Amino acid sequence: MSSWEEEEREKKKYKIRSLQLGLTLITLAIAVPVIFYFSVSLPADYQYTKIFGSHVRIAEDQATFPAVRKEVMQIWKTMNETFAGSNYADVYNSPFYWDQTYDNSLLVQNAYLKAMVERIDNYTSQYQLLVRSANQNQLVDWYDQALKNWRTESKRAGGLDWVIKGAWYLKFAPVAYFWALSFLPSLVLLVFGSYYVATADMRASDKVEKWMKARSV
Repeated sequence: MSSWEEEEREKKKYKIRSLQLGLTLITLAIAVPVIFYFSVSLPADYQYTKIFGSHVRIAEDQATFPAVRKEVMQIWKTMNETFAGSNYADVYNSPFYWDQTYDNSLLVQNAYLKAMVERIDNYTSQYQLLVRSANQNQLVDWYDQALKNWRTESKRAGGLDWVIKGAWYLKFAPVAYFWALSFLPSLVLLVFGSYYVATADMRASDKVEKWMKARSV
């Protein structure tokens, strides 16, 4: 085997190693957040949806105020059971001090749900009064508009559970709350992996050059 052929063989060997290392790091960069999502975040999301999220979604989609009231009362009841013994003024939907404000506290969430139930009851009372004086078409128009107004209000602050959601994750699934941080090590792995792939030829040439110099000594 000639010196040139031996050099090319060594260069190819080092290049393959560099590519293998780079592709392994890139694969890990993709796998880390995927594994984290399916093993940590998704189970937590399922639990939250089961306890609160599905009731929030159903409440916002119901076509009658009695059905809406039932779902809101369920959310309210579950919130009080879940955070029983907690000082609502000190329970927030964020771990960061700059977000731990009065409007992001469970105390406001509790008052908000109470006000939403009262609003539903008020709409129901108004409807019952209109039944005695309005025609059917007017009733339908009024009812549809009232439901539309309620849905708009229910989403104004970020949803019926804008505090409950963050507070629940922080108490019962704190790792899942910060799942986006899994992208940080992935980013590092991706940078190094891309570097090894992009510089495979150059690194192989450098390795071979050092190898040839070592042989000639």
